[in-house]
This record gives sequence, C-alpha cells and structure tokens, in this order.
Amino acid sequence: MKSIISLTKKVFIDLYRNFWALLVYNLILAVLNLFLLTPFLAWATSFMASSRGRLSVTNGEVFSFLLSPSGVLFVLIVGSLTVIILYIKHAGMMLIAWQSAAGRHMNTRQAFWAVMRKLPGLIILGSYHVAAHVILMAPFAIIGAIVYHLVFSSMRIYFLFLANAAVRYLGIIAALLLAAIIITIHGAVYLHWVFSLPALLIDNLSASSALTYTHKLLKGTRKRIGIVVFLFWIVTFILPVALGRGFHSIGGMVFARLTVEHRFIIPIIIAIMTAYIVLSFVGEFLSVAINSLTITHLYIGLRNIKDVTKNKQKLFQTVRQPLKNDASGRLSRKQIMTFLVIAVILSMAASATILANFDLHDKVTITAHRGSSFSAPENTLSAIQNAIEHGADYAEIDVRLTADNVVVLLHDRDLFRVAGVKKNLADLAYDQISSLDIGSWFSPEFRSERIPLLEDAVTFSRGRIKLSIELKVSDSPKRLVEEVVDILHKHYAVSECYICSANIKALKYIRELDPGIRIGLIVSQSIGQVTFLDVDFLSVSSMLVKPGLIDAAHAEGKDIYVWTVNKPQQMAKFIDLGVDNIITDVPDVARNLLNERAAMSKQELLFLKVRDWFLR
Repeated sequence: MKSIISLTKKVFIDLYRNFWALLVYNLILAVLNLFLLTPFLAWATSFMASSRGRLSVTNGEVFSFLLSPSGVLFVLIVGSLTVIILYIKHAGMMLIAWQSAAGRHMNTRQAFWAVMRKLPGLIILGSYHVAAHVILMAPFAIIGAIVYHLVFSSMRIYFLFLANAAVRYLGIIAALLLAAIIITIHGAVYLHWVFSLPALLIDNLSASSALTYTHKLLKGTRKRIGIVVFLFWIVTFILPVALGRGFHSIGGMVFARLTVEHRFIIPIIIAIMTAYIVLSFVGEFLSVAINSLTITHLYIGLRNIKDVTKNKQKLFQTVRQPLKNDASGRLSRKQIMTFLVIAVILSMAASATILANFDLHDKVTITAHRGSSFSAPENTLSAIQNAIEHGADYAEIDVRLTADNVVVLLHDRDLFRVAGVKKNLADLAYDQISSLDIGSWFSPEFRSERIPLLEDAVTFSRGRIKLSIELKVSDSPKRLVEEVVDILHKHYAVSECYICSANIKALKYIRELDPGIRIGLIVSQSIGQVTFLDVDFLSVSSMLVKPGLIDAAHAEGKDIYVWTVNKPQQMAKFIDLGVDNIITDVPDVARNLLNERAAMSKQELLFLKVRDWFLR
C-alpha cells in the first residue's frame, strides 16, 4: 500500500512539474488525430473492407468476413493503425516523464520529434502487439464458429435458452468463464506490451529486443505489477467519466432552473457548452497523462533493480535527481491564463458551430416496428390497426415464403416463439399453418389471430397507412422477391410501400424488376462504405447511427432510418441528429413527442435541443 501511495505521489509531482509540456503535446496530438490520423484510419478501414468487392452488413456476414484471410488481414492492418496512434500519444508523455526523472526537462517540441524518430519502431511494436492478440484470439473464434455451426445453425437459439432453463444458466456460466479466460490472457499480453513501449523509447531498443527485455524484466513480478497497472487503469478510466457525470449533474440543475424567457439564455447555454468541451479535453488529457507517467515510473523502478525477486520492496523506488532548469517545466500563471484563453476561444467557436447546426424543423416519419408490437401480437392485422390508431406513418412487417410459395407475415424462420411449433415455415404449406393461433402468446384477448397473408396486409392498409415490407430471405431470394413485387403491382400498392432487407441480392433484383419501388438496406453491422450502395435509404441499428453516417448518407441522396428506438430520450436524440425515420415498437410515444415539439416556438425548441444534447 505504501508503495502505491509513493508511486501516486511521484506521478502527480511529475504531472505538476511537466504539466504544460504534457498538455501541449496532448493538444498537438488531438489536432493531428482530428484532422489527419482519424480520417486516415477511416479511409484505411473503408479501403480494406471494400477491397474484397462486397460489404458486410449483417452479424453473420461480419463474423464470416473476420474469420476469412482477408478479414484477418483487415484486423491486423486497422488494429495496428489504431494501436500505433495510441502509442504515439503515450510515447511523448513517457519521454517527458523519463527526462524529468533523470533531472532534465524536455519540452513539447523535443518530445514530438523524439517520438517521430522512434516511429518505425513504434509501428513494428504496434503490429506485433495486434498480431499477438489476433493469434491468441484465433482458437476461441474457431471453436465458437464450430460450436455455432454444430449446435445453432439448424435451430433458433431460444429453442435451447428459452425452453430449457438449465441450458440457459449453463450457457451464462460458460460464457462468463470464457470471458474471464480471454480477459486474463489478453491482460497478460497488454502488460507485456505496455512496458515494451518505454523499453523502446528509453533504452533505444528495437521492437523485438524491447519485447525480450521486458519479458525478463517482468519475470517474478507480473502479478504484483499487473494489480498496480489495473488499479491505475481503473482510475484513469473512471476519472473522465466522473468529471463528465459531475458536470452533467451541475448542468442538469442549471437547465432545470433556466427558463426559455431568461434574457441571458443564449450566453448561458454557450458558457455551459464551452465549459463542457474544455472539461472533456482536460479529462481525456489527465487520463492519458496519468497512465503514461505511471507506466514510466514502474518501468524505471523495474529497470533499476538487478534482482527483482530479492528486492521487491524497491519495486516502486525511482532514482530521482534534482531537476535542472526546474522552473522551465512548471506551470506558470501566465501559461495557465494563456491556455485558458485559447481553450475558451476554441470551445466557444465549437459551441457556436454546434448551435448553428441545430435544425429547428423536425423532419422525421414514424414506422411501427412489426406493427405496434407492444400493444398487439407482432406481424398481425391487429398490430397494423394499432399502428394506424397510434399515428404511425408506416407499419413495418416481415414476410417469408411457405413451402408452397405463399407470402405470409412472420419474423422468425420457425413457428416456435409465436405458435409453439418447432418447425420451420419453409417446410410447411400454407394450409398447415393457416389455422395456427399466433396471438395467445401475447395475450388471451388475441387468441383469434392467425398468420396473415401479405395480400391481406396490403388490402387492410390501403389508404390508411403505408407499409414497410422487410424481406426475410435466404441466399436465393428471387422467388420471394417476385411474389412480393407481383402482389404490390396486383393491388396497385407500389406507391404505398417500400421494401427493405439485409440481403443485398434481393434489393438488386427488385431494382431489376421495378426501379420505381423504394428499397432500403438493413444494417446491423457494417464493414465498408454502405452509403455508396444503390438503395434509397439505409435502415440502421441505433448502435451505429452517428452524425458522420447521417451526413454521408444525405450527401449521397439517401435517407437514414434508425431501429429500434423505444425511449423518448433516444427518440429526441435521433430527431436532433437528423434521421429521417424512427422505427419503434411504441409509435404512440413517438407521435406524442413530435406533436409536443411541433407546438413549441423556435426559441423553445432550440432550448430543448441544446438541453438534450448536453444531458446526453
């Protein structure tokens, strides 16, 4: 415990002595990262993913791609680029800390150019690091793929996990144990590599020599050092989160007391946003700096011990000489004021830009997911009826083919969840399923519900609500596409429906049959540039929707639909981000939210958008 306290003191003394050099170095890296490194990484990711000639947009496709040779190469290259960027950020701070411990002062410019001279070694070390993780992860990925293929490829997972509680609990226990093993193994690799970085920087070793040297250096101390590194890592992870949460709480109280009519509302909003941006940067800086200084001091302590196993009490001792030119590294009052002025000016400019980008017109439509599926059994006429009553613009339905090529509404490939029948729909003729009760599982009042035909849904919805038809298809979607397109033409419903699918082949075939039908790609995962595809819109998981994707899609003339969003706070977030359609199980909640916002004045809506942005 005393050793940890001693180490903590040394870290914070160095942070104080070298605060300006560390801060400016972090700022330079932040600017380079924003305008150079991140765009380059995004380009490299897109190039690598697109070079194989097709995209991966579903969980299965992404998993298959990552297990392929090109996928492994993708992980190695993109992972290496990511790690190298992190290495560059930590390397400069480590060099500054090393010079400080040796009694010398290193300024930001010296640190930056020293890191640039070490860049070839950092690239090799980062590549080694990622390759080691990939190699260690490969057996787990292969075993997982084999287990999935043998156990789950022919049946839905809930056959086992919902129908058998014992299997469910065993599965959870097995998953937790496997996660613990993976974390332990990769934690050991991380510990080895994190100390190889100062070995390369401080002792001027090559990447391979640094790894060998670090292996010997950590011998007999891995457990103790690992605990210390883990504790400091937890602190550096919690620190920016705690700062952000604390400021959110304070800002929340301010917004709760601030009225739209307040004469200083805009200056107050800009001040809050400015403070938040500054605090976010400072929190990230402190997290990286404390982590870098900790590793540097631990490495120096290990380096100064000839026999680690016999001198554990000296593990955290650092030989420190009085700093030469000590005052040059300390933070002066003038430097503090200079930093604060620059930070405030930049943050105010960023805040004003954010305010200017808020659109005060909510242009979003509502799609009821599988009908209004929280108020009626999904994919039924009752669900569509409730979607109409709840103010949805579209009712989303899933369609599949029976064994005799009849198009019906059903999400799952089997009938177990909605009808208790452990058979796949594709193996049954329509006459065999037409009398099945698919409403009782939801509520006894819906026991009369049957599986609807697509024709029934189209006829029922005509003139009352538009339909979003999701194709649930295999690798050969032609038959289903032909049947659906034929039904839409037969009932003159092309203008009242759009078709979406995660299967790009199905969408391409629809384009061939009728270019006038509006089509969209469902994106649950994405490796590659999806905005360039020949579709009218992208239906994207809420986990993937970011401002950059929305802007890129709109630039290509495509809309963004987001699924599945059920909480009002999330709905408000995506409305403010500028999505075109919200897919939800509770369309009545979405409609009430839009009605409330429509009744607001522009000033009230701006206040609401800024408040929600801040509280997010």
